[in-house]
Amino acid sequence: MKTKFLAIVFFALFLGACSKDDGSSQLERTTKLLAHVDSDFLNVDVDYNDNHTVQKIAAEDLIINFQYRNGRISTLQIQYDGPNSIAYTYLFGYDGDGKINQMTDSDMSVYEITYDETENSYEYNLDEDEVVTVRLTADDEIAHFSRIRPNYKINSEYFYDEENKGPFENTNAVAPHMLLAVPDPLIAFIVTSFTKKPLGRYEEGNNIFNFRNVYDEGGFLISRIYNDFGDDPTTDVFEYAEF
Repeated sequence: MKTKFLAIVFFALFLGACSKDDGSSQLERTTKLLAHVDSDFLNVDVDYNDNHTVQKIAAEDLIINFQYRNGRISTLQIQYDGPNSIAYTYLFGYDGDGKINQMTDSDMSVYEITYDETENSYEYNLDEDEVVTVRLTADDEIAHFSRIRPNYKINSEYFYDEENKGPFENTNAVAPHMLLAVPDPLIAFIVTSFTKKPLGRYEEGNNIFNFRNVYDEGGFLISRIYNDFGDDPTTDVFEYAEF
């Protein structure tokens, strides 16, 4: 009887230990989200909603706010708080498949956006003779960006490290919306910090940026070094918070 009692006590203690281990494991399963980018180029802070979608990107004097409807970005607000403060608002519409099909800017100009399923790309006319194209990868990362008009062409190509994790691994994609709203070379480069997969190389016309990436033990990008338009290398450091 004594032996049977000890066996029951031992079994109960074993179950209790397992329960504690399971609880600890649950506590350790946190979500890692990009909080800050410390860069020679631009310092950035990122805030999130409770569901881990991006709420705000603050890049020094530039603030970008995101609002959502039915799980999709509905409004993008860009505010510059420099000497001459300006603010722009962009509203996005979607088709039944969740693809962007319309954008309205602060001047109430409406842009009809065409989605090409074969190319997985968006295209619209910024002006009568100016066309903006954003092509995506199978994971909806930006693969190609162009803005073309007579005697003027911007062309950017994005190449990813598919084996590791980018700064936005655990949140929603915002780069396509940012680049559709502001089809500018500066934005085309800035969004390389906001991707689910880290960039290995970025090409803008004849300029090639090769990133020397460093990852943590979990495969997340924590720093990268690259040569920009100058001779001195630029360093970006990515800092994360756990939620």
